[in-house]
Amino acid sequence: MDIPAHLANLLGLPRKPGAAGSAPPTQAPKDKTAASSGERRRAVTSSGTEMAKGAPVATSADRHHHDRNQAKALAEGERQGAEIERARGRAIFASLEAKERPDLAAFLATSTSLSSDEAIATLKVLIASGGGKRHGLAERMATVRIPNPGSDPNEASSQDSPQGLAAAILRAGAKSRGELR
Repeated sequence: MDIPAHLANLLGLPRKPGAAGSAPPTQAPKDKTAASSGERRRAVTSSGTEMAKGAPVATSADRHHHDRNQAKALAEGERQGAEIERARGRAIFASLEAKERPDLAAFLATSTSLSSDEAIATLKVLIASGGGKRHGLAERMATVRIPNPGSDPNEASSQDSPQGLAAAILRAGAKSRGELR
């Protein structure tokens, strides 16, 4: 199978002289500064592959300029992304719901990728369902029984009645006067 000349040239394969579609044999250059008839100049990319005929040859200055432009574009993209993220956080913290539950607002702003609208909607749902309520310390401690450090744990059950409470008070007085040990 004959490979067309332009493909053979791109692949770097030798051409058969006189083959259909092949170019005539290379003639000596007319310009004395050009390569001799036996040499052929090829443009090669940094990975070592031959570039298409007529493609511009990248120099180290071109690559440096390209790298510098790419670094500038990356820095600009990071700056814009940070700006957008700050605006998202401001929107979440400025909401009325965030004033009621700043701890949840902080979590949603810093630990999720929700948009500001989604985060505010989440705050609304949590607050409306009662999951957003924060109780004060007194309200949370109302159901906790705190034992008296100097009392007998067996006596605690007798203090539930008014008579048991009166007896406990009298015992505490006697103990403080040194009458009981």
